[in-house]
Amino acid sequence: MDGVESIVFDRRKYGIELLVDACGIGSIPSFIKTPRPHRLGFYEVAFISEGSGVLDLDDAAADVAPRKILLTAPGEVRRWRLARPGLEGLLVFFEAELAESLMGAAGADAGLAVLDVAARERSFATSRRAFDKLLDLAGGMRDELGRLRADSGHALRADTYRLLVDLQRAAAPASGAAAGPSGAPAASVRARALAARFDALIEERFRVDQRLASYAERLGVGTRHLGGVVRQVTGQSPAERIRRRQFVEARRLLLDSPLSIGAIAESLNFADASYFTRFFRRHAGVTPLHFRDRSGTSRFPSV
Repeated sequence: MDGVESIVFDRRKYGIELLVDACGIGSIPSFIKTPRPHRLGFYEVAFISEGSGVLDLDDAAADVAPRKILLTAPGEVRRWRLARPGLEGLLVFFEAELAESLMGAAGADAGLAVLDVAARERSFATSRRAFDKLLDLAGGMRDELGRLRADSGHALRADTYRLLVDLQRAAAPASGAAAGPSGAPAASVRARALAARFDALIEERFRVDQRLASYAERLGVGTRHLGGVVRQVTGQSPAERIRRRQFVEARRLLLDSPLSIGAIAESLNFADASYFTRFFRRHAGVTPLHFRDRSGTSRFPSV
């Protein structure tokens, strides 16, 4: 258990299911701008207009500065280390599933290597003209979401593809992002899409189902394939991802709910409280009761 918070994409934020979102950094009160490590379960493109510092992405560090574009991929552990408060700009988010479908529709020869290069190569500065052009496109996506129509999903899908193409063109002089082998980026995008779908399914079912075979069946893949892809993208096995989500929820319930240890064990589908206690101690180093006492929440019942 690495204790890193995971953030999932809200497909129903606007009342209808969408795989893309766009907004200003300042419009998200919960946007993490502190050095707190966290993972995104989706792609994020940040267009920085104000701010300075560093964005850590796994083992890479990208400078944060005006006219900088920072692209985070699903599953990467990231951390903002800003020189001072005040990060401004526009954000575009999209699910890996959308990137996969865009590439599939475009054909195998239309790879978008900007999604597949190393983290340090997905963060780059560009000319003011190129930056303003990309910012206008991102702003148009934000405006589309502010006045949703029946065909907005199609417009946003098309805008996302245009944005990725323009990002690749802007990145190519600095990183050579467009020079990857034909077809190679698609495999990585598919892998990230599958891992993101797995994490989303965990979010739906971790309380009632911890069987890897069940998840693989629902995703339409074999258990061995799912295990290989999830480990490649996240560095963890599928079982570790499921157990990690169980632990995060157990910790939340111990801190924030009046449920007894036994009731928490039952709510998370453990056979009994003893099994849950062993599970929790293995991850936290202490029993659930000691964790609750140490956190000052011992007013809640223990059994």
